[in-house]
Amino acid sequence: RAMLNMGLGRLGLVNPKIWPAREALSMAASALGVLDQAVVVQSLEEAIADCHLVIGTSARLRNMPIPLLDPPQAAELVSSHSQTEQVALVFGREISGLSNAELHLCHYHVHIPVNPDYRSLNLAAAVMVLCYELRKAALSAAGGKPAGAGEAAVAQQPWDQLPATAGELERYLNHLEQVLIALDFHDP
Repeated sequence: RAMLNMGLGRLGLVNPKIWPAREALSMAASALGVLDQAVVVQSLEEAIADCHLVIGTSARLRNMPIPLLDPPQAAELVSSHSQTEQVALVFGREISGLSNAELHLCHYHVHIPVNPDYRSLNLAAAVMVLCYELRKAALSAAGGKPAGAGEAAVAQQPWDQLPATAGELERYLNHLEQVLIALDFHDP
């Protein structure tokens, strides 16, 4: 779902325990096309064999001789290479992430800088963060700006009325609640 939300569609899976997995199908919610087109391979080496640029993700900082990127840097790098080269963004297992051996197969290591007191970030959240950064980089490269990039998001066509104030909205919601109670639609 995160991939399709951000305009990505090529998914590769390395040696999944169960495929197709019912849980994945139920969580895909209208993004089944991504799962239907997923390529399943037996090893990471097979998955990245045709890739010119491979970026591995990890929640842990590691002492490895692999250049470290943050998500925006990774997205810029992917954006600059993806039009002419095959690029892979590699995520590890939900429980353990990528092994050191798997990270050594990558050209770069991307790390999401989370709160050091609580480093736990599930796979879906990590995928969404990086897909979002890829989307922003792609929009920027195409000459467009993502909504709110560097400036307040302003509607192109102004409304003919000013937006309701917080007080007006609160009075409206109170009135709505009273009407719904009077209609026996809402029981507080």
